[in-house]
Amino acid sequence: MSLFINGTAHHVRPLSTDALTAIKAFRLRKFDGTEYDIAHTVHGIMCDCPDFTFKREGIEPAGCKHIEALVACGLIEPKLGEVPAAETILGTPNHREKETTDQTVVTAIIKEQAQSVVPANGQPTTFLEIVEHEALGYRAWGTMVGGFLGEQLGRIAQLIRWTGARTPEEHDDRMEIYDRELRDRHYEQGYQDGLEAGRREACPCRHGLD
Repeated sequence: MSLFINGTAHHVRPLSTDALTAIKAFRLRKFDGTEYDIAHTVHGIMCDCPDFTFKREGIEPAGCKHIEALVACGLIEPKLGEVPAAETILGTPNHREKETTDQTVVTAIIKEQAQSVVPANGQPTTFLEIVEHEALGYRAWGTMVGGFLGEQLGRIAQLIRWTGARTPEEHDDRMEIYDRELRDRHYEQGYQDGLEAGRREACPCRHGLD
């Protein structure tokens, strides 16, 4: 999933909490390759971005903009109390490289994000807005692949707008109904065309045709 922070798109990916000794941990990756790790531990929430230490020292209790964004979207619960220095929790680069391989975790997070309403802080609040939001994130890559993925999501967004669905399940149900009705119409049209063709073959001179 993608998250826009101050107008900049970030790809959000969960990290292994075993490696970071944290309750929850996420990696934010900007499309220029810059990465920041955010971890929620029993001691508080921390981020390894350059301005985190500056902002946590009584100046900005909520932490940096990355922490604020994850808290606002419900991916991390706000934690009161002093936050330790980022390097004491993040550990070595080797620890940072160990990421979760459990796809059920990723799926659960994306599903929860897609079905929930988040605060009005510039983030998407509906199923349609979330899909459009993701499309913008891929287009922000500035690559052929990103453009392709953004275009596909844009087409999905058009279908969602057409069905008026509020959830993925509702969209699938409405598309199934539409497909069934379309098949029925095609079958009926084919049946009528077949009758007409049969009547023409039975009466080449067209006598008796309506």
